Amino acid sequence: MQLFYEEEAKNIPDPIIYTMSGHTLKGLDRICNDLAEIIVYFDGGYYGELPNNSDEVEWSDVIQWLQLAMAVNDVSVSFTKFDYSAVCCENIWELEQGRGTMTSGITTNLLRFNFIWGALESIITIIDTPSKYPFKESKGKYNSACYYLKTLYEPRVVPLFYKEFLNGLFERLEGRNQFNKVIKEFCYKDYVGFSGMGLNVIKRIRNKIAHGNMRFPEPDDQGYIYEEIIEISSYLLAINIQMLLVSYLQIRNYIIGFNEDGTIDDTYEESVSEVSLEIYLRSIHLEIEEEDLNQLKLF
Repeated sequence: MQLFYEEEAKNIPDPIIYTMSGHTLKGLDRICNDLAEIIVYFDGGYYGELPNNSDEVEWSDVIQWLQLAMAVNDVSVSFTKFDYSAVCCENIWELEQGRGTMTSGITTNLLRFNFIWGALESIITIIDTPSKYPFKESKGKYNSACYYLKTLYEPRVVPLFYKEFLNGLFERLEGRNQFNKVIKEFCYKDYVGFSGMGLNVIKRIRNKIAHGNMRFPEPDDQGYIYEEIIEISSYLLAINIQMLLVSYLQIRNYIIGFNEDGTIDDTYEESVSEVSLEIYLRSIHLEIEEEDLNQLKLF
């Protein structure tokens, strides 16, 4: 049974970059955990409650979505679950087992992607990004969020790995027919700057998933690319969350104190170093050793 009806792209993209210029990227589960923890720390903590422009969504909802994304381990998929005839044919069995292994990776990443998307949507609702901008084509809350980043995050430098992930996503989508329309979103628009380009692209991928328009390949030497498309999209979503939080909370001048062991000091009584929330959010996806806390001031 063939599930994939388009010609495969022949290009082999470069491997996903997890280390760059001496900086190492955290795993997605760790990033989601740390984002949830920093929201818990500030919402109802030393500074009181975080601002919320919505009467429908609470910061606790964002925390729950991020914790769900953090909690995902592995999803097991078996296409031979009820196909007892496959046991009688070694070739069919091997094909279905390979298909199950490949799809398990895609499914695991899809599950985490959807949870991170839920956190992103909740944050956009809390921020209540204005929907009326001077550009007719910018209607909709995701387009408004892109414009929100363009006007309030920029001209800050985007977090490390954002550009590399954007390039890596383009390499994996290019030449695959079902993503022809998605590829066209890698561009600047009146309401999309560089900081919002990732969100503008990924909303198209998310729509393909949500509406059943994304097709997955049979096991072959490039099947892993679809798993990487979802993984990179999830990283970009997490970085977009970081930038949205920076944009929304920038006027609050929040400060984070750290203990000697690198943990956050929630009492502000024994802090050995301090950093602004903005700097911390821009680097929360990076591994920072406790002896290198001063590096945070470089971001």
